[in-house]
Amino acid sequence: MFLKHKILTLFGIALFPVALSASSDADNNRQRQYKDILYLENIRYGIDNPTSVSYSPLNHTADIKIGYNYKKGDFVNIDKSPKEKTLFIDMSGTKKLKKTAFEGGIGYQNTIEYDRRWNSTLYIASDNPFILADSVRSKYNVEKFILNGGFSWDALSFMKFGIKAHYEVGSSADQTDPRPDTKGMRFNITPGLDFKLSEKLNIGVSLGGRLLNEEIKYTNVVGTTNYNFFLMNGLGCFYLQNGTSYQRRYKGSGWYGNLQLMWDNHSFLSNIVSLGIDKNSERAEDGGTQRLFIGGKYNRTQYDIYDRFSILHENSAHNITISASIHQIDGIWYDQKSVTNDNGQTYWEIVNSSIKHKEDRLEGTLKYRFDLLRHSVPTLTVNTGINFVQSKTTNYPDIYLQKYNNLTINADISKHFSIKKSLLTITFSGNYKFNLSSSLYSDGITLAEQYTIPMFDYLTANHYGIYGKIESKIPLNIQKLQSYIGIYLQGSTQQYIGKSIHYSNTSYNQIEGGIQFLF
Repeated sequence: MFLKHKILTLFGIALFPVALSASSDADNNRQRQYKDILYLENIRYGIDNPTSVSYSPLNHTADIKIGYNYKKGDFVNIDKSPKEKTLFIDMSGTKKLKKTAFEGGIGYQNTIEYDRRWNSTLYIASDNPFILADSVRSKYNVEKFILNGGFSWDALSFMKFGIKAHYEVGSSADQTDPRPDTKGMRFNITPGLDFKLSEKLNIGVSLGGRLLNEEIKYTNVVGTTNYNFFLMNGLGCFYLQNGTSYQRRYKGSGWYGNLQLMWDNHSFLSNIVSLGIDKNSERAEDGGTQRLFIGGKYNRTQYDIYDRFSILHENSAHNITISASIHQIDGIWYDQKSVTNDNGQTYWEIVNSSIKHKEDRLEGTLKYRFDLLRHSVPTLTVNTGINFVQSKTTNYPDIYLQKYNNLTINADISKHFSIKKSLLTITFSGNYKFNLSSSLYSDGITLAEQYTIPMFDYLTANHYGIYGKIESKIPLNIQKLQSYIGIYLQGSTQQYIGKSIHYSNTSYNQIEGGIQFLF
């Protein structure tokens, strides 16, 4: 009952700003490029504080998008699908009232993933080493439903209070033995405060929590074949179980906090600095309650810093963003033995626990964005950026070791053409990733050739990418409702240029198209 009430509450919050958005806006150019306006004129845009919606430069936004995405190529990680088809719908909106602002969204995704193997999970953290897997290529059907909503309230003349929530539920299944049926849920809630210290200076604070629940049930429908189930614990190492069925549950929780300092001279200069910490934990439990086997515990501590400096003139805008994060991941393994009690019942007893998997990762990003403006709306946008990743992973007790340093450079340009009351936008972008240094020690790992080395080759791969997009927004003649219909088509390719025998002459390509409604 509680879960049902929570879903209905989030659904109402998500729909509320969309329902209220059917009102006129004097400047149609700003509405049809609302994402650019929200970014350029709100230095808080995108930060993890729900009060940021109160500073939106637009009184309302409403966006509905329906699209289809197709991906194909062999340049993918070993546990990802080389072919995917996705149908999706997204609805989002914001609405500002006198002292209150709302935001919300709803999304649905239906994906078919072909030839997927080595990972049967859905929502656990991407750097969690304790994956339940099988080695049989299968076609997965994946569905996800997303709800998010929030509000911000001017509680006092110098203080704003806000809260936002994100709820996501999904399932995946395939029809090839062994058949994993995975169901999962994750939920985040983030309250926040914003204090006005002076006319130019504000300080903000946000603190949130998260929950994760996921269950995987393997069944065997055709015949009574015993299959291998790989309880992965990092770098391709595993604990093997076999049988006609297997069951695992993931339970996770965490908390995170951010402190923001905003400065704005209310003329053309503004700056925001954000400091954050994130703690996350996920535990794998296998089997039933009478014979529980602990499949590992994942702990992550993350520290973040973010700084954005903005110069906004009448005819141009400059934005410089610097961010960095430190990730410390520990994977704890439990040595267990099967014990029989006096009643003849067997169970797993923990005899020892130790760190099995350890990763230290550093990420840094520098971005610059230039906008050429006309009547406060971009006619040309140029983005450039550079991203650095350094990672060191150790798997104990045999001291298997993986290290790499990667650098990625990217740039894109968007040109907006106003044709009467319509808008045509053409975007091109490119990126180049190259490995600065890398090393791997995997001698003795059983799955080194099938899993460890291909994954290492992908993580350290040299490749380049090209992306293009064309979209149009055409006004709809609906009385008392300023609205647009949009059509877009985009495509991209990633081309491998390294020397790995696993990825030689491979690429990964995708194309997406859809329609969009703005009102």
